[in-house]
Amino acid sequence: MKMFIAMAILLLAMGSAQAECLYLGNLDECMHEAKNGNPIAQYILGTHYENGEGVAQDYTEAKNWYHKAAEQGDRDAQYRLGLLYQHGRGILKDTTRAYMWFEVASVNGLPAALEEKSMLAGEMTPAEIGKAENMATDWLIANPAEAGDQ
Repeated sequence: MKMFIAMAILLLAMGSAQAECLYLGNLDECMHEAKNGNPIAQYILGTHYENGEGVAQDYTEAKNWYHKAAEQGDRDAQYRLGLLYQHGRGILKDTTRAYMWFEVASVNGLPAALEEKSMLAGEMTPAEIGKAENMATDWLIANPAEAGDQ
């Protein structure tokens, strides 16, 4: 009951369009919010495209929306983007870039990213890991406002 009341208050505090996208799954409203730069809506659209929920499955489109959200500090999008790079879905397989996004997401507090990064390290050379860690550090330095937002 407390959760229901908290959700109701949150929905009332948000704009109607944003609430429809973020909590009710209205894809038209999500698209509108995502195009207006809302990183949560961008992440949600990415998951819809990745899983083919309400739209045709399109890993490239998922990658594009995840990337927009990841660049704004959305750690879940950073993690999902890493998975796409790791498995070569909608993008060329790139374990170095996957590791980089897992590192960024783990610094932003997502435990699953740390676990995935650790497993991926077993497939990489020390030079690749070093390059990925440097890329992550560079990203975090260049985007301090986006690091740790969530």
